[in-house]
Parts: sequence; C-alpha cells; structure tokens
Amino acid sequence: MRDSKPIVYIISAPSGSGKSTLVNVLLAMTPRLDFSISYTTRPVRGSEQNGKQYYFVSRQEFEQMIAADEFLEHASLYGRDYYGTARRFLREAGSGLDQLDAAEDRAGLVLPAAAGGEHLLQR
Repeated sequence: MRDSKPIVYIISAPSGSGKSTLVNVLLAMTPRLDFSISYTTRPVRGSEQNGKQYYFVSRQEFEQMIAADEFLEHASLYGRDYYGTARRFLREAGSGLDQLDAAEDRAGLVLPAAAGGEHLLQR
C-alpha cells in the first residue's frame, strides 16, 4: 500500500468518443480506483440509472447547487444541459481510493493531481 494521497484522474473528451468504455476498462483493471459520478440536467438515456452514470437533477436544482457553491466545476454544454463535478468529489478522494471522473470536453478542465486541493487550472 502506498503512503501518498489519492490521485484524481479526469478523462475529458467529446460526447460519443468512448469515455464510458475506457472508464469501465480502467475500473475493472484497477482495484484502488473509484468512479466519481457527475451531475447533469440532461435526460436519462437508454439504460442509464440515476446515481450510477450521473446524478440526474432538474435545471432548478442544479442552479441551486451552483448558488450554494457545491460544484468544483460546472458548465452548460450545447446551450441546453448543465454538467458538473461536486466539491464532495475531492472529499471522497480522502477515502484512500484514487478517483476517476469522465467529463464532457468542457473548457480543458484539469484538476490538481493531489486530492484535497480545490484549485482548478484552465489550460
């Protein structure tokens, strides 16, 4: 077991590029890796389940979360739907497991490698 802090990994790519496939392979191959579930206002697709692929919330609820500063990062994509990573994402990384997040390609998001820092860097 390593003594370092958990690492946060972000996979950011356009919709339909295979992020979910890559995430599933990485989770199956890496026992110390946990998936961070993002929030979105978009409708559920196919066999998706709330709390598994995303937390599906109303636009009003998402905007209330923005106002309460609950997001580490968030964006409105395609002028329709919000996507965001809750601040609790980094707190959960304190559980000892590395964290993996799959994000729509939004603003070149980069998080600090060491969990616990809540400063976002934009490239």
